Amino acid sequence: MPLETPRITKRYDDYIATWMNHPLSKVCFSIEGTRLVVTDITRATLPKGSGGEMIAAALLTHGVRVNPSCIRATNVLNKEETYGRSSTALLIEVITLAAQQLGGTITDVRQGVHGDHVWVEVDVRY
Repeated sequence: MPLETPRITKRYDDYIATWMNHPLSKVCFSIEGTRLVVTDITRATLPKGSGGEMIAAALLTHGVRVNPSCIRATNVLNKEETYGRSSTALLIEVITLAAQQLGGTITDVRQGVHGDHVWVEVDVRY
């Protein structure tokens, strides 16, 4: 079942997507050239596995048709494995699903640390 269309609110240099019927669910993102940067994603009451669809819906609702050449998730909580996957592996899966929802395929995957924050990103080809 597709997600309802999120509401997009501008905040400083980024945007927040929220879902009316799921008020605790959100995606915070910014667009830096052809890179989509996701700084927070909270699924809350939305179905398990919907994170990628949330990111894609947020970008498509934003109003500017952007085919990001790169999707980066920042501020990754560097947690121990949960349900057999690390938090970085889970987020790589989520942003890969977002790229696929936008019609892209992944050409490269990277991860690293900036200060004390972990980041993951994928390159996307359309």
